[in-house]
Amino acid sequence: MGYFTGVCSSYAEIVATLVNVVKNAGIGWEELTDTGGFSVLHKNNLYVQVRTIHGGAGVLGRTSLNSGSPINLVGVSDFHSTYGAKLGPIQFPVNYFCFTFTNPDEVYFIIKDRDRYQFIAFGQSNVTFTTGTGLWVAGTTGLTSTLPYYIDLASYSGSLPSFSTYGYVSSSSNTCAAPFWSYTYSTSSAYNYNNAWLNSDSGWVINSSGARPVGLLLASQPNEFNNQALLLPITYNGGRDATLTNARYIRINYIDPEDILYHGAEQWMVFPFFRKINAWYRVSGNYKYLSDLDSTLTYGWAIRKVS
Repeated sequence: MGYFTGVCSSYAEIVATLVNVVKNAGIGWEELTDTGGFSVLHKNNLYVQVRTIHGGAGVLGRTSLNSGSPINLVGVSDFHSTYGAKLGPIQFPVNYFCFTFTNPDEVYFIIKDRDRYQFIAFGQSNVTFTTGTGLWVAGTTGLTSTLPYYIDLASYSGSLPSFSTYGYVSSSSNTCAAPFWSYTYSTSSAYNYNNAWLNSDSGWVINSSGARPVGLLLASQPNEFNNQALLLPITYNGGRDATLTNARYIRINYIDPEDILYHGAEQWMVFPFFRKINAWYRVSGNYKYLSDLDSTLTYGWAIRKVS
């Protein structure tokens, strides 16, 4: 287990840094090369291709070195360039924060671009499947090398943060920018909202409607009496509910990005889903959408910090 920080100057350097940090962390991952010439991180029955695409970088889960993938990568990327000063291409260099864990294996790689944060994450499910490997992968957005679904196209009208407290994303070209927050009805096309996958007994699955996030509870945070917010479980579903072991959702109205929360001997480092602005609401109505945003308001998450 470990915590690592540094600077990356390009998408290629993000890929190289992620691979090098994980394989050199002493937690059992090795680097292989697939038939396409891309790096693949491997441990036990987990295979994670790590690569760049035009305007982004991300990971593609696999069940073997060269095959058994979902329909798209997940990761970090440029955003639509016309929606506010805070969107548009990533501005390098970026800071990175990498968290690695075992039992179960989990890796969280966060980048900071100005006041924006994006992430790449993957790991082993904390529940065991009969035929599925239990590998999960997640990122700020769904990525693919096929037009128009990478998101730096100046002419493309989507690719904004968008989510609801019930787990919906308002457009297939948008992203919730959060791990396992959204669920969708399409697993046959590569869309930006397909930003988290799990290899279960049903193959590669998106979060199902039976595993809605704790969005309603998160929307009710922080406590109006003492301004405190709870660390809430990040749940995903592949026939059986599972949770990320070393990450939690949290409302960050009164918490700054990169602050450390102390719970006994535990330390948790806080990040916005994408970008924090101090505009927030208590949920009203079932399918409350937050659409076409240049931020994710005060919705965020925390990752266990082990030095």
